[in-house]
Amino acid sequence: MTNPGTPDPLVTVLSGLVRDGTLSDAQAQRLDAALRAAGVTAERPPARRDGAVSAAEVLTYLGAALTIGALVLVVGLSWSELGRAGQIAVCASITAVLLGLAVLVSRWRSSVFLMRRHTVASVLASLASIGAAITTDLVAEVLDVVTGTDIAASAVATLVGVGTYVAWRGAPAVCVMFVGGLFTTVSALDLAFDEQVLRYELVIFGYGAAWAAAGRLLRNPHVPGVLGGLLAVGSAEMLATEAHGWLGLVLGVVAVAGMFVLFRFTRRWWYAAVGVLGALLVPTTAVAQIWADGRLAAAVLLAIGVLLVVAALLLARRTRTHEGRHAGGHHAAPGV
Repeated sequence: MTNPGTPDPLVTVLSGLVRDGTLSDAQAQRLDAALRAAGVTAERPPARRDGAVSAAEVLTYLGAALTIGALVLVVGLSWSELGRAGQIAVCASITAVLLGLAVLVSRWRSSVFLMRRHTVASVLASLASIGAAITTDLVAEVLDVVTGTDIAASAVATLVGVGTYVAWRGAPAVCVMFVGGLFTTVSALDLAFDEQVLRYELVIFGYGAAWAAAGRLLRNPHVPGVLGGLLAVGSAEMLATEAHGWLGLVLGVVAVAGMFVLFRFTRRWWYAAVGVLGALLVPTTAVAQIWADGRLAAAVLLAIGVLLVVAALLLARRTRTHEGRHAGGHHAAPGV
């Protein structure tokens, strides 16, 4: 009989596979159940109630979120009463507590989280990145740093996200890296370009497109894919709105095409949703900017839309006919 204090070898192995990205949490749970049902292990651990797991996970997320909310509330209401040393101490302490809880949960093999340990740890550490950014901003104020404070704060949050991803490979860490990198880029642009819309939006478009493309290298490729696609579509829409109709239209077409290429190879509906959103917004705005006559713009979009639908129907009919002939040929072969 296994000693209650001894980690389950199967859980240890599967947790390692989840951590290095070989398996997802759900895949590890299904594999664990299948192997135990096949008698691979001598003893099955006590069954966990899914309700208890979900409740514990949700309560953890809510507690961490409320902790960060309390930190923001203190910043807004009674911050000046604490003094700078007290402010930094509060922020740094909350950040350290969340990071410590993340490490504790990730190593807590006997908890109800089991295969969800790394996901919960990733959420806690990702929330800690907010506290780290606030702490950095406060330290910059103490040091009387005026220029580049926003860049430093968002860069620290990004680094926390990178460390979280390296440790636990979670989607929340990917979101932190994306948002932190975006804020770092925006802050740098504010210093470099002084709100020159064209350069500003071109860099933001490139940032989104790079994440959508390079995100395929991450364990959670769909998170950066969708976030990058939304950012690229938004940048193209902004360019079209700011009297750069042709450029916005071209970049919008590139972004929409990229989303549908990802949809073609992954069959994930959210890429199609982002592509449809881009096709709905960017061409409408761009064409309205290019042609002052609203009726002409509407006619152009209507003609293109109808042609695309007709082309799709013809392609579907041709594919269906080809499949029918191919199947008929196979059925006729035995009688020859």
